[in-house]
Amino acid sequence: MKKLILIFSIILLAFSFVGCNVTTDAPSSSTQSEDKQTSSTQSEDKQTSSAPSQSEDVSTVQTKCGYIFNINIDEKNLDVDEIDWITLEDTEKIEALGLDVEHGFPNGYYRHNPDSELVNYKITEDTAFERLDWENGFTPKKVDYEEFATLHNEQYDKYIKPMVEEREDFDYFVPYWIEVKGDIVISIKEQFVP
Repeated sequence: MKKLILIFSIILLAFSFVGCNVTTDAPSSSTQSEDKQTSSTQSEDKQTSSAPSQSEDVSTVQTKCGYIFNINIDEKNLDVDEIDWITLEDTEKIEALGLDVEHGFPNGYYRHNPDSELVNYKITEDTAFERLDWENGFTPKKVDYEEFATLHNEQYDKYIKPMVEEREDFDYFVPYWIEVKGDIVISIKEQFVP
């Protein structure tokens, strides 16, 4: 039964690649050093910056959507490529970006990635994590930091990395909703992608 669920999950993941729309207007390129024991090899061509910028309010909690890279288990930090998660209700963003509502939203959303700059955030003892259980109908599951980081890195290495290596233009990653206060992560929730 587990094999059947795993096969179904892989097929569902493959179909989600076809239905996703991700744009990258200006990808940045630089090399980063990696700690092979604690860091995933996901973003060899991405540049990291500190969070937050001087203009951001560090006293309030902000919700961001993005792709997680470089989870450093020992250092308790991660890098995020922030994206815009646009739904059909976001008429102002749709108009500003000139998106095609009839063809650009096959699953009811559009992921806009204006740049590939990574922002570094810190994990604390109080950070909450919620993953989708890929082997149990993608139901939400609360996990601890070590399980979250390990599963993220394993799934990337098993499913995403081979596709990235096969296709240079591959730009699909699992999106997460990340609540932050300054550069501290309050919570992370994996977004289901049909």
